[in-house]
Amino acid sequence: MKATRFGPPLFWLGSAYIFGASWLAMWWIAPVWRNTPPEQFEGTVWAFGGPIFMSIALSVPVGTLLIVIGAMLYGRAEHLRVAVFAVGAVVLGLSMLLVPTLDYYPAGFGILGGLITVLFLAALWIRARNRRHLKPMAKTASDLQMASYIMFFVAASMTCSALGNPFGGLFFPEKIVQAAALPWYYSMGTKIAAFFALGFLFNFLSQYVSYRHRANQAR
Repeated sequence: MKATRFGPPLFWLGSAYIFGASWLAMWWIAPVWRNTPPEQFEGTVWAFGGPIFMSIALSVPVGTLLIVIGAMLYGRAEHLRVAVFAVGAVVLGLSMLLVPTLDYYPAGFGILGGLITVLFLAALWIRARNRRHLKPMAKTASDLQMASYIMFFVAASMTCSALGNPFGGLFFPEKIVQAAALPWYYSMGTKIAAFFALGFLFNFLSQYVSYRHRANQAR
C-alpha cells in the first residue's frame, strides 16, 4: 500500500507535537503562568486563549489524530478502519475542547464508577480464563497487561475520589479549605500520575513481550 509510507512521518509528527507542546513547553511556560497575575497577560501572546495557550491546548487532540492515522497506515489497516479511528480521534478531541461546562452529578459518578469496576472485573476474568491456554511468553505478556489494568483502575478510582469525594472532593472546594486538605490533594495528584505512568509502562512491556513472542513464532 502506497499510503503505508506516510504512516511513520505522521506518527512522529504527532508525537513531536504532543511531546514538545504538551510536555516540554510546560516546563518553561507553566511557571510563567503560575507566578504572574492573569491580568498582566491580557492582550499578549501569553493570554488565556492566545496563540501559545491554544497551541498547547490543541497539542493532545491534534497530535493524537496524527498519531492514530500514522499508526493505522503503518499497520496497513484498511482505509475504512483508518477513517473510523480518525473520526473517533476528531470526536475525542472536540469533546476535550468544546464540551460545555457541566454541573456536578453524583449519580453520574456512581454510574460511571460502577461501569469502570464491572469492565475491569470482566476483563480480568476473561484474561484469567484465556491465560490457561497460552504459551509461557504469551502468559508473561498477559500478566503484564493485567498489571497495567490494575494500575489504570487504581488511578481511575483515586481520580474519582479526588473529584467527587463528598467529604472534600475538588467539586467541594469550600470543604477542602475548611479541612486544610490541599496538601493531601497535592499528594493525591502525584500518586494518580504515578499510577497512570506505571499503567502505561506495564502496557508497553506487555506489547513488547507479545511482539517478541510473535517474532519468535515466525522464525
